[in-house]
Amino acid sequence: MIAKRPSADWADIVQACEGLIAFDAILCRGPRHDPNKAYTKESAAGGVPHPASFLRPAIATVALGPAGCETCHSCPEGAAVFGRSPQSHFPLLSPVPLHGSSLRAAQLPHTTDGSTPPPLIARCEDCLKGRWCERCHKWWDEDCYAGSTIAQRTELQQTELTESLQTSGTSHLIPKQTIKVHMGLCIEACLVGEMEAGAGSNGMWG
Repeated sequence: MIAKRPSADWADIVQACEGLIAFDAILCRGPRHDPNKAYTKESAAGGVPHPASFLRPAIATVALGPAGCETCHSCPEGAAVFGRSPQSHFPLLSPVPLHGSSLRAAQLPHTTDGSTPPPLIARCEDCLKGRWCERCHKWWDEDCYAGSTIAQRTELQQTELTESLQTSGTSHLIPKQTIKVHMGLCIEACLVGEMEAGAGSNGMWG
């Protein structure tokens, strides 16, 4: 939605003015911005810290479309639905309405066929790091893909880490985790396609 990342101070201003002033930008509502969710435990028995860590307020710069997470087709924070969600969940839209001065008129998305506006899911780049494909725009939320520091390692690095834990004498092994996004591309489709296209062409993968 926004090509250049806004300054962190701008997000603080939007948060401070919530409910008083409307802007053409909205805050990211991902769970990492909620201290009650960012510091939860993955399991009470293991006591392993959740891979997410708290983030200060940030402007949502990436619109993820109405479909939601690739696995559960939703998101932890819930999609913003026009007419039901708080007005602070929607940005002011361009062009400015010529025949209305209400906040609703300035935020109402217009569809070409006059149908109901689709749900809005938008996040900041930090909340999408390692879980969003920049090419096909598939993404996975925190409940469907942990995106931990272990999962972000390569297959070889995961194997080396597991072996090093074994030789150190510990009995607790960290299982390998499936990596869904690598270098900004989803593993299942876009990264494989990039490798096949570059093979034998003296390109990046040739």
